[in-house]
Amino acid sequence: MLIRNKKFSMKYVLLYIVLSMTIIGGIAIGLNQYISRRLNFELNEIINLNIELTNLKTYLNKNSSQVSNYFNRNDNEDYFIKYYNNRESIISITEYIYDNINRDENSCMYYRIMENLLIYEEELTDSLFRVRSVDVQTYGNQQELKKLYTFLDQTANNLTEACIKYQVSRYENINLLYKKVERNVYIFLLVIVLLNFLYIVTMIKDIVLNLNDFSKSAAQLALGNWYIADIEPQNSIELDLFATAFNKMKNNILDYMSELESKSQLEIELMEQKLKNAQMTQLVKESQLSNLQSQMNPHFLFNTLNIISRTAMFDGNETIVKLMQSMSKILRYNVVNIHNLVSLREELDIVQAYLYIQETRFQDQMSFDIKVENINLDEINMPPMVLQPIVENSIKHGFKNKEEGGIINVRIIESKGIVSIYVEDNGEGISSEKLKKIFNESDEECKEKCNVGLKNVKKRLELSFGQNGLLKIESVYGYGTTVIITIPKGGKVSD
Repeated sequence: MLIRNKKFSMKYVLLYIVLSMTIIGGIAIGLNQYISRRLNFELNEIINLNIELTNLKTYLNKNSSQVSNYFNRNDNEDYFIKYYNNRESIISITEYIYDNINRDENSCMYYRIMENLLIYEEELTDSLFRVRSVDVQTYGNQQELKKLYTFLDQTANNLTEACIKYQVSRYENINLLYKKVERNVYIFLLVIVLLNFLYIVTMIKDIVLNLNDFSKSAAQLALGNWYIADIEPQNSIELDLFATAFNKMKNNILDYMSELESKSQLEIELMEQKLKNAQMTQLVKESQLSNLQSQMNPHFLFNTLNIISRTAMFDGNETIVKLMQSMSKILRYNVVNIHNLVSLREELDIVQAYLYIQETRFQDQMSFDIKVENINLDEINMPPMVLQPIVENSIKHGFKNKEEGGIINVRIIESKGIVSIYVEDNGEGISSEKLKKIFNESDEECKEKCNVGLKNVKKRLELSFGQNGLLKIESVYGYGTTVIITIPKGGKVSD
């Protein structure tokens, strides 16, 4: 039998089935022929033994006649020769008989009796053949010889009966033994055939079930369900090759689909990033345009030029140079950093330049203060033009009705990897109704009423850092406003 749960080839299984059935059939036929030949041999032995026993009686009768004729006729020489020829035949027959009955005690007993009688017969006959005349003793020997032949004939009959009985019994025993062996062999062969049949049925059942699994898996793939389990390894080499090829095909297609999905996702993310970049660029341009428009406003330019003139009259050229440097720094910053992120230090430099101009303009009407904790400003990146619009918003809206005492504080602190920038003023503040509308109204609704710069800054912060709520406004009407900007120091910044 083939062993289950091991790899096998169906062609070898078929070859095994054909060979095993051929061998089983050959064994059955060979066993039947062997038993038939063996029984025929035993039957022939019985027949031959019976023939030899009959010949023994025949030769004994012939010798009895030869001895009688020897004394009753004149041609004694001829009877004498025939007698000894018969004796040799009797000796040959008795040897053959003994070889066939030496295992039967009863037959051996009659054989030994006959053997002794034949010895006595030989001695008695030889003594009679040596005498030339008949006397009383010779006559007595003749009578004794006749009785001896009678005993020999009776013993031969008994021996024949015992031998035939033994041979028949032996034949029957052998026949029963061979039938038993034949039955056991046929039972063994039948068991092997049944086991082979059960194995074949089991193998066919497994093949059918496996093919059914293949069919179900193929149907699932046809429905588009590619995330199915792999087909398990098969016992059949052919089915296992098919399962391996099927799994490889499915996994290759699945990998290809995953690759396409990944590429598609990357393309979507790239398009979204491009859209964000476009929005960021647009917002930066809007912020820069707004700042440029603010800075190029005739009133602003007039005031700046007036400051420069007044300063030139009273303070000399150093202040004029600083004002001109601050102005050029702001203009250059707006133009150069349209697409780039800037460090917090650069952003503060622009705020300081802007505040220097405003401080020179308003002098004692307002004051400015910037405080930075122990922070490496060069390591913190952010979008450009974030702080300046907020500071400008405080001056423009917070101090529009304030003649003096205006204060703007810029504080930068860091806590748990988060950098917070506070722009505080003590201006007139923002009402709660207006505060709710600053970030909620659309651009068209807010075009004239709201501060577009704050919305611009908020959007650019959210696009840059991928998070919401990075700009908050806290205000109490009549007491001032605080704008809080939150920058994740180690966060991933969108370029």
